[in-house]
Parts: sequence; C-alpha cells; structure tokens
Amino acid sequence: MGLLDHSTNNIIIDAVLTDTGRAFLARNDCSFNIVKFALADDEVDYGIVKRFGRVVGSEKIEKNTPVFEACTAPDLSLKWKLASYGSRTLTHLALLKWITGPNSSGVIELARTNVGSVKTSAAVSWTQYSPAGKTNAVDGGDFMWRILIKDGGFVGVKGLTATSIFTDGSHEYMVPASSLIGEGGFTAGAVTLYAKSVDNTTFSLYKVSGQSYVRTKISIFGNNTGEYLSGDCTIQSGL
Repeated sequence: MGLLDHSTNNIIIDAVLTDTGRAFLARNDCSFNIVKFALADDEVDYGIVKRFGRVVGSEKIEKNTPVFEACTAPDLSLKWKLASYGSRTLTHLALLKWITGPNSSGVIELARTNVGSVKTSAAVSWTQYSPAGKTNAVDGGDFMWRILIKDGGFVGVKGLTATSIFTDGSHEYMVPASSLIGEGGFTAGAVTLYAKSVDNTTFSLYKVSGQSYVRTKISIFGNNTGEYLSGDCTIQSGL
C-alpha cells in the first residue's frame, strides 16, 4: 500500500496485493484472510531532522518526501518497518551487539573445506543491552530473531530451513530467542552458520576478483524492535 500525490489535500491510497497475497486469493478456498498488517517509513530521510531541527525538519519531510507507490514484491517493500509498544514509559530501545562470530576485522570466516583455523562452520551469537546510563529498555526487547543471508546459496543455518527465499537470492531464517540470557536480563540468540556445497564453476563466478573467497553479508533483525546487526561473511575456496 502506498500514498499517491495528495497535493489537492485529498489522501489517495494505492493498495495492491503482493505476489503471495494473489496466490492465496487465486486458491478460492477461503484461505485468503488478512489478519495483520505492517507499516514502514522506507522513504523518510531522518537526517533532514538533524540538519534543520525537529520542527522545520518534520515539515520538510512531510512536504518534500517522495512516497513510493505500492509494490507487489514482498522482499522489496517494507524494509524499515515501524514498531509499537504497550509500555507508556518506554523512552528507548535495547541495542544489539555480537557476542561471538565476527573476527577483529568484523568478518565471519567460513571455508568450503577446513583451511587452517577457518572451518566449514562457525558459531555466532548476539545479545541485546541497554544504552549507557539507561535502565528501562527491557520492555523493548525481542524474543524472535530474523536472520537474512544475502547470498543464501553459499551460506546456511544449521538445523533450520529458510522461511523465505527472495528473488535477489537472499535467504531468511526465523530463530527464537535462546535460553541464553544476555546483559541486563535481555534475550540473546545463537546459531551455527555453515558453508554450503558449491561447485567450482559457481564459486569462481561469484568470488571476489583476484581473491580466493566469496563475500556475502549476514544480518540479524529483532522481530519486535527492528534493531539489527550486520557483518560481512567470507567463504574461502578451501581447495
């Protein structure tokens, strides 16, 4: 759904079904039921508020921000979803950080076959924590994590099947918060990433020019807060 030009002070809403929605509707078996919805502000550049202040910046965003039209591809729309919380005293959200995984250079290293200290799999974990000097962010914690792997053909999550495979090759996994409790009583998450079996021709096609590895990106999203972590992941040839 998108808002079209409303320069005449009339609010015009363009609503379309996604590809998944049309597939359910086409079944004609009453399986098409809208039970929830999400809103997003993908178009908004909040840097304008920092440049011009809250009052003038908000006015510039409202009057000058081009608004996207409705998009039928679910993997291209609603990248930055809005969130709501029941607590009226919530003033800030928890932040995310890695516990284990990325090395000192911020890279998670994998290999198609073991190469020295680089293995075919790597355990990664993360946790939420309160910003410095803040104590009431617990209400804004997450109990479900969304893992997005940019090139899902090269990296997978052990023990899990991708819940969504997008048109750009990204694979998405849903992971419940683990029994591990992080700082300040916040939830934490942990998974094991592994290098998938890829033939030499495909590997050579996608590897970084002049190097012996493929580079992709791993992102962790809090399903409630929208807080996220991201880091590079390399898959070495190992051959």
